[in-house]
Amino acid sequence: MQASLDHLTDLVIVTDASPRPVILYVNQAVVNRTGYSREELLGRSPCLLQGVDTDKAARARIGAAIRAREAVREELINYTREGEPYWIDIHITPLHNEQGEVTHFVSTQVDITERKLTELDLTLFRHTIDQSPSSVIITDRHGRITYVNRGFEINSGYPAEEVYGRTPGFRAWGEKTEEEKQAFWNRLNSGEAWKGEFVNRRKDGTKVIKRAVVSPVCQENGEISHFLSVEQDVTAEKEALSQLEFLAYHDALTSLPGRRLLEQHVSEALEARTEAQCLAFVLIDIDDFKRVNDAYGHGFGDKVLKTQARRLKTCRQDPRDLAFSLNGDEFCLLLFGDGGGGMDQLKARIGSLQQILSSPLMIEGHTLSLSVSIGIACLPSHGENFDTARRHADLALQHARQQGKGHFVVFEPELGQAERRKVRLEEALKIAILRDELSIAIQSQFSPKGRVKGAEVLVRWLKGSDGTPVSPGEFIPMAETSGLIKP
Repeated sequence: MQASLDHLTDLVIVTDASPRPVILYVNQAVVNRTGYSREELLGRSPCLLQGVDTDKAARARIGAAIRAREAVREELINYTREGEPYWIDIHITPLHNEQGEVTHFVSTQVDITERKLTELDLTLFRHTIDQSPSSVIITDRHGRITYVNRGFEINSGYPAEEVYGRTPGFRAWGEKTEEEKQAFWNRLNSGEAWKGEFVNRRKDGTKVIKRAVVSPVCQENGEISHFLSVEQDVTAEKEALSQLEFLAYHDALTSLPGRRLLEQHVSEALEARTEAQCLAFVLIDIDDFKRVNDAYGHGFGDKVLKTQARRLKTCRQDPRDLAFSLNGDEFCLLLFGDGGGGMDQLKARIGSLQQILSSPLMIEGHTLSLSVSIGIACLPSHGENFDTARRHADLALQHARQQGKGHFVVFEPELGQAERRKVRLEEALKIAILRDELSIAIQSQFSPKGRVKGAEVLVRWLKGSDGTPVSPGEFIPMAETSGLIKP
């Protein structure tokens, strides 16, 4: 019996049946596992092998079973002579003599340390995965769901029991093409992970965008047994990016397209136009808008701009017509036409536009009538690209403002020439002041009797080395508008 027990891999301990049992026998497996010699264990309590992490409730159940002379089975931690913990599945059975009295207890113990460590790792893994905000899905080889974590339940709205046995695609917002499905499975079946984004539907029907990594799970022999999918909700990120992209190309206040899209549409329209088509680049400025902001505040002014932007959209007669918001109170219309009506038709449209934009506004109980000034460049005759079209329309707008409120001007080449002359003249005047080219002339004033009674002081400009005279009627107004009048 001794030799047989010493060959067992299970640990065997025999104690007496006293209220506090002591060890009477241990097999070689106990000596090997605990590090204690037989001499150190015999006569000692089995509690010698227990420690601080041994489950007190399990120890209490074992003690109660021994006192009741009953069999008991528990799992608990014991410790070696060196203090190393190990797990055992312990089964204690009472031994009876011929009279039925309990004379001993036989404890058979199976070392389950490796199993317990695996269970603890799995439990830790399970808790970690369940506490992850990402959705984790495990499917079998055929794509049927066998596991989902708590994050999936929260993110999708589906409890786990409702999705087991189904394929993850049941949540898809839209059907994928056969080519997309084939490419997806070809990659996974080749042993490679698939990364990408897709649109799903929550249980309540709301749309959600997912970024996912789907990986094959291979056995030791390399055969794929399962697929692991980790999904992140990127809906908010996508919406934020979409909003940023919108704001990059649109005016935040009016939601009208901005300068970037205007430039893009002008380029596309010029490339696509035919000989029979015409395109008008129309710049619109609200007259004295600063006065509105100063009188009522910028919040009030913003409401004016929103109202005018809505009106601008109603001015589009051709489906291709586009409205844009540029700088503050400046707007732009791209008007498309077939060229049949010519300039008369364009001017009629601009007159109608001015009438709509100048009609009274009712905002916060205040009634306002605001006129608009308009500058127009006809493309491609007034510009074959965006920069030229914008510059010429802006020149026309400046001349419209100079004529007073509520006017419009169509660009003509002479306007550009006059503007360039003003710029050159202004630069020349700056140099003339530094070179002291300006001089004073005295115009005497006479009385009816021929006597000098006073004089008018005049400034004269002899320009350059050749002394070319420049008319005061030309350079004095320019000096006043440019700020050069004082020096």
